[in-house]
Amino acid sequence: MASYNPPIVAGDFNARSTEWVYLKSEGKGTKLVESVNAVDLQLIINLALPSRSNPVQWDLMLDLTFTKNVRASWDNPGEDLGSEHCVLEVTVENEVKAPKKFKITDWDHFRKIREQKGSAELSYEALLN
Repeated sequence: MASYNPPIVAGDFNARSTEWVYLKSEGKGTKLVESVNAVDLQLIINLALPSRSNPVQWDLMLDLTFTKNVRASWDNPGEDLGSEHCVLEVTVENEVKAPKKFKITDWDHFRKIREQKGSAELSYEALLN
């Protein structure tokens, strides 16, 4: 069975929308909002922490992160590494499931019991012990 990998979509979308700080929405931003709503993605940015370090420009929240069916957090540690875009951190919580317990067959023991009792007399439970 294939494992389920919840989507995380992140990037510089250059899409202005009132959903993320801007005073007005533009075409690209409106289409992005419609698209993420259609597939039930959640925006996980912190609107108080702009993703761009250039205070002269008004488009300070173009780097967006969307998730679905996963617990995730977003942070801007304030590092820009020489770019006008800040390095952003997305932390995803991962649920670790307990490992399955398997019964290991002792084939030497199985052969020994089979030789002693004959295969017709053996039950399934006897073979497991």
